[in-house]
Amino acid sequence: MKHPGRTCLPHRLSCQRSLRRDEHIWLNSLRRDITKETYKKLLLTIGRLNGREREIYGEAVLEVVSGANNSSIEKWKEEAEMCATLERIIANNGG
Repeated sequence: MKHPGRTCLPHRLSCQRSLRRDEHIWLNSLRRDITKETYKKLLLTIGRLNGREREIYGEAVLEVVSGANNSSIEKWKEEAEMCATLERIIANNGG
């Protein structure tokens, strides 16, 4: 239903703040300041979907969330690569 001069989106966003984060991972992930923990939970949730649901819903949400948080995600990937490299160095040196 359309309301002249109004939009329902701001109201929906204000409701999102009152939702429990752990129960509404999909909605909580639709933000520009997603945490690493929330992003991991989203990936796990998407991974549990069946093939068709993952294809339709999971990939769409992941594309939006990843696009909005690209710099954070790239930083996390670099951190993970650095940790893996350090672990290999330690293992090679008998540590």
